[in-house]
Amino acid sequence: MTPTVGVMLDRLAPALVPPLFDAAAIDRLRALCHRLPSARFLLFERHLGPGSGCVDLSIGHPARLPAELDLAAIPAASGALCLEYDLGLEYDPDGDTAAPALFFTVPLSPALTDAALVALAAGLLGHMPASMRDWLKCAAAAQVPDESWITHVGAMLGREGRPIRVNIGASSAAPLRRYAVAAGCGAGPLAALDRLLSIIDGLPLSLILALEFGTALSPRIGIELYMPPPEQAVAALLHRLEAYDLCSAAEAAAILIWADETDTDGPPWPEPLRSLDALLGPAARGRAMRSVAHLKLVAEPEGEVRAKAYLAAFYVRGDPRSARWI
Repeated sequence: MTPTVGVMLDRLAPALVPPLFDAAAIDRLRALCHRLPSARFLLFERHLGPGSGCVDLSIGHPARLPAELDLAAIPAASGALCLEYDLGLEYDPDGDTAAPALFFTVPLSPALTDAALVALAAGLLGHMPASMRDWLKCAAAAQVPDESWITHVGAMLGREGRPIRVNIGASSAAPLRRYAVAAGCGAGPLAALDRLLSIIDGLPLSLILALEFGTALSPRIGIELYMPPPEQAVAALLHRLEAYDLCSAAEAAAILIWADETDTDGPPWPEPLRSLDALLGPAARGRAMRSVAHLKLVAEPEGEVRAKAYLAAFYVRGDPRSARWI
């Protein structure tokens, strides 16, 4: 049994407050949630820095696919396409289209092949230009065992040209850059990547590169930043972003207190979740657990660098360590 997005927003209400969530952002999220399915987790994408305040929303549930998307029907070489994906849907409450972006978490082993990547993109988009097919083959071929690997594939259905997002994990900054070169990044995107890497130089982070492939490789480039425990690693990264004027002190302080496993402040769950809690007992009661999933740096084509914080909220029962995000 999974709460609706609206019920989760109700439960999280004490935490959805300024400076991270202003009244306008909450109103947009409320308007959006009425047309969304139930979800096991929410991921709030908070744009940081001067003049920002926008909050996008992703929702997800393992192996839950839209009825119209039959991945099993996608033509691919036998065994080339693993269908055990986690599905995430990303919505922009301020966007011009209701179409979400669809993201799939790719298993680490075996590595996603060029045939599987092209087949998945074709299944998501319905029609794919030949030039996009060639770019995606290059993206898959650029992986190096134990050095760089595709972690997520997304169809940006609400964006002009409907590009395919490919996220690439790497063991460190150097192989991440080598992947970018092998995948076809030119001088402009490579300079932007070097700028992003210079901002986080010396910090203990795990990195994921985000590239978008349409009829050409987009000049927009991003890096997702994953922080190891303890909490000091998150604080050090936020302090670095403050130094580059990418995050305010108030935003940083609010992000640091977002994480919570107790869920003691929210209003009661509605029925039938309340009765289920009573039936299963305190050890298995439902909770809205919060965590900082990751932060992200994005270099826009015009040269601007922006930062985002991804704030997760999970509906969990029992041990909160069972929760995870895509």
